[in-house]
Amino acid sequence: MQALLSTLPLFEALNEKSVGRLSRGARQIHAPKGTLLFSPGDTPEGLYIVVSGLVKIAVPTAAEQEKVVTLLGSGKSFGLSALFADEPHIASAAAVHETVVVHVAKAQVLGAMKRDPAFACRVAASLSRRLRELLTEVRSSTAESGTQRTVTFLLSELPHTTSEGAATITLPAKKRIIASRLALTGEHFSRILHELTSARLISVDGPKVTIPDVGRLRKYVNGKAAAQPEGL
Repeated sequence: MQALLSTLPLFEALNEKSVGRLSRGARQIHAPKGTLLFSPGDTPEGLYIVVSGLVKIAVPTAAEQEKVVTLLGSGKSFGLSALFADEPHIASAAAVHETVVVHVAKAQVLGAMKRDPAFACRVAASLSRRLRELLTEVRSSTAESGTQRTVTFLLSELPHTTSEGAATITLPAKKRIIASRLALTGEHFSRILHELTSARLISVDGPKVTIPDVGRLRKYVNGKAAAQPEGL
């Protein structure tokens, strides 16, 4: 466990002694697809970090639906805000695929922060980044069209080194989950994919999406953004 914790982004700068203390309150959770890690109303018991797989963070909505807030892959942490607020979780966390997470008990996390100001700053920075991401998502859902949000999402799934030429990605989750993440209905998301396919900007084969020309798709979404009325 100590060796595993030292490879995770949040803990990689800690010395061996600090990681050893954290490992005493850590456990590895193997979560099959659909496993609930916590639900709204549960008492926060610690910090979670994704080792492999994908975790869906969602909040309940009317008619027993849910709004997917974010999808978290390898190296991402969650559960921090509820941990420090010392209040029940308001969201759920569930494994989208076969997923492995590490859970570090609250006492160990708080103890490490008290002993190591640099680690406390890393935790604060992680919370700040998450807040900025949420604010960016709110702005996107109100200021961008569904097509813009969809194209931006597809481009975000590309390797960072891909800027031009053809590329193929695999959607990380079912289309209804991605649609919820983008504040779209499943039908609207499917219609956007069909429109992009008709425009020969993408082709879709199940979960695989091929982009014949990444540069052209990026110019397309940038052109859409420029055409938006000022103030939207």
